[in-house]
Formats: sequence, structure tokens, C-alpha cells
Amino acid sequence: FGLFPYYVHSKFGVSSGELGSLFFLSNFTMALSNGLASMVSSKLGTIKSAALGIGLSSLFFFLMPLSPSFQILAVFYLARTATRFMSDPLLTSIFMRSVGKEELSTANSMRTISMNLAGMFSPWLGGLLMEQVSLDAPAFIGAGLTLILSLIYPLVLRDGED
Repeated sequence: FGLFPYYVHSKFGVSSGELGSLFFLSNFTMALSNGLASMVSSKLGTIKSAALGIGLSSLFFFLMPLSPSFQILAVFYLARTATRFMSDPLLTSIFMRSVGKEELSTANSMRTISMNLAGMFSPWLGGLLMEQVSLDAPAFIGAGLTLILSLIYPLVLRDGED
């Protein structure tokens, strides 16, 4: 949802000050959720915790374009941030354990390149969808893809569980 500032400005007329406050809170929420990841992981397991976080984030992601106001959208955005980004340190941990020490640098470079490529094309595609389909289309598609991702992770990562 790389065009989020454009989206909330277009849909709700949100000013940069309001958006800056939301981003401040979301970065704080992200830091807290990253810190809590190991605690959740120790109770549920790394893969289940990551998949659950991503799955819950897809629900909040889906609710964002259905929000009647910026304030309600902001609550869903913060909830999505908390659940989705809790999974990042867990997935990184699984990835690092599954790659041999001699391949770690190359594998991490390939992972970073693929993430950057996705980040390069998603705003372009999101902009096209906003112009040609609807302002909400990228959020609904993103929520659906996030849900699919949460279902795929436990299947492809099951051998990397602690």
C-alpha cells in the first residue's frame, strides 16, 4: 500500500500533519511489536506466530478501505502494523536458520533484491489500479495477497520450525 499518503488524502482529505502523527504512532507500534515477537513466538512457535500475525494483519488491511473515517482507518492501520510487523523478525530468524553459513550473504542479498523489486513495482501498479479500477482496489488486493501469504508460510516453512 505504497501510496497510502495519496490514498488517505484523496479519500478523507487528510493533512500532512495528521498523516505525520499516524506515521509516528505506527513506527512506535512497529517497534513494540518487533520487541514482543520473541515472547509470542516462545508460546506459539515461530512459524505459527508469523503466520498468525500476517493473517490478522490481512483482516485489518481489508477493513481499512471499508472505514468511514480517517480516525477509524488509523485504528485499523495501527492494528495492521502491530500484527504484520511482529512477523518480520520471526521470518528473518527462520530464513537465517535455513541457510547455510557459507550461503548466508548471497541468500540475504537475493532476498533483499526480491523485496526491493516488489517495492519498486507495487506503487506503479497501485497507482494504475487507483486510476483505472478504484481508489480502494490496491488495498483489497493487498489484503487478499496478505491472507494468501499467511496461509502459504506454514506450508513452505514447516521444516524450519524450532
